[in-house]
Amino acid sequence: MRDEVGDLKLRAVVYGPWTDHFEMIYSAKLKPCCEEIFARKIAKAKAGGLSPEEAEDTLMFLPLEPRFVTEWVIQTLHAGVPVGVAALLICGCDSFGQKWFTEQTKIIEKVGVEYSQFSKQIRAECDEDDRRRMKILINSYL
Repeated sequence: MRDEVGDLKLRAVVYGPWTDHFEMIYSAKLKPCCEEIFARKIAKAKAGGLSPEEAEDTLMFLPLEPRFVTEWVIQTLHAGVPVGVAALLICGCDSFGQKWFTEQTKIIEKVGVEYSQFSKQIRAECDEDDRRRMKILINSYL
């Protein structure tokens, strides 16, 4: 497996205020295609007694197109974890440029300011809405 991973780079160290620790974001290029990775995961799951559906349930590939990455960043902002949002922003900046990155961070900043002014109950409702949107997005990619 090691010979199938290339160009491994540490991209960022992100602090998670809810988890109270730091996480590292890496990028790497994989030699196997998505289909082969899925096939391996399913084969490993079957060997462990799981169904193919159970194996695929935890692995997903997001199309590297601006509308898909933007959708994930913005629509699931309060459902995701800071390191996940940061990883999507880094990937998007690399792929779509600084203008895209700046647009997303401005939206996140605006949403964050609004969110911080909500009551605890309204924040909980926003979080639930984002979790619902995240589930819909996940199901649309599986």
